[in-house]
Amino acid sequence: MAFMAAALLASCSDKDNDYSGDFGQIKVPDTRQLEQTVTANDTQTARGVTFTTEGAWTSTIAEKTRAEAPDWIGISPDHGDAAGSYTLKITLQPNDSEESRTATIVINCGTSKIEITVTQEGTDNPVEPMPANRITRIESRQQTIRNSGDSDPERWTSTSHFAYDDAGRLTSYEWDDTPENTDNAMDEVLRISYPDAKTLKLSAETTESPEKESYTVTLNDAGRAVAARSDDGPERWTFAYDGNGCCKECTYEGDETHYYPRTVCRWSGNDLTGLDIYREQDLDFSYEFEYHTDRPNTPALCNLDLNALLFDVCPDIEDADFFMGSVLSGIGRLGNRSAHLTNTNPDESVFVVEQLPDGSFRRFRVLNERIEWKQVDGRITEVIWSQEVECFLEKDGKETVIPEQGYKETETHRIFY
Repeated sequence: MAFMAAALLASCSDKDNDYSGDFGQIKVPDTRQLEQTVTANDTQTARGVTFTTEGAWTSTIAEKTRAEAPDWIGISPDHGDAAGSYTLKITLQPNDSEESRTATIVINCGTSKIEITVTQEGTDNPVEPMPANRITRIESRQQTIRNSGDSDPERWTSTSHFAYDDAGRLTSYEWDDTPENTDNAMDEVLRISYPDAKTLKLSAETTESPEKESYTVTLNDAGRAVAARSDDGPERWTFAYDGNGCCKECTYEGDETHYYPRTVCRWSGNDLTGLDIYREQDLDFSYEFEYHTDRPNTPALCNLDLNALLFDVCPDIEDADFFMGSVLSGIGRLGNRSAHLTNTNPDESVFVVEQLPDGSFRRFRVLNERIEWKQVDGRITEVIWSQEVECFLEKDGKETVIPEQGYKETETHRIFY
């Protein structure tokens, strides 16, 4: 109704070139801004939307074809705390589909509202959509080869299984580190249910313990997690977002022994480029992330965020007992995913193993880390992570490399749809 009123007002004003619109507690100087069309590759509308409100205002974004908020469009700012003049910036993800798509942005102030319709045209070279992008299984194997050559390579394998409901939502994530066993028991199982549009329920169990851990996740109007809590204890996570739908901060409370209760996320160019980990009020350490700029990471190519599920490249809390950040990011509930596939597996680049009797420290340092993503017809089919680890002794500021104590690690993940 608001948009129809805007269109009528605009048509009546064509004669004198007055396109202004009065919607009660919201004033729009140019109602032509309320309907915008962009091409498939545009990541920002050419025009913002300027309006004036008589009080605080909020916003929602919706599509007619889905109940959840679309993840391809965002606005900044997404709310205002006081009366004033505002200019809305609209950002978009490229449209990989042949079909155009339309979202409606609703601005509410008191009893008044305006509706902004944004249509993004389809591409001439579409990427095939669901269900071709839905992951059903990941087979993983890890190998460690020591430079000394005095032992057989260490090997470890696992298989992950994924199940979905009729709406395409993930309902279970089962992980088995011994796929050759005969009892078919999964070592870890995460089950996900959807009681209503504002709630997720997570249930985690292992074959080693009869006890289940359960969590309740609260979602905002855009379908993003804003809070999560343990149903059986005091643990609680909270998540905050910027105007573009990117998670900007994670906090944790409830466990008195937890050293790192706060993480601040740094974003650049639609990629999560770093995490700053705080201990009490002070910055303790940071992770930096790098990406393959020629490898897009979009839901159209892969329904789950493998950056998060395989490498923890996502907003998260350090050393929490439950990997809430990677789980919620992996299933698309922690705001925007990074636009590209990672070339980083965050870990300590230098770590201490022990202090020797002579006062020196035996340390290890990561060298030549890389992640290779293999794709067939746009879909990710295999991921190979590798790194070399160098051993050295450090004493009085001097380092002595011990080549025979170094090793090489490789992880290979095969993706099935």
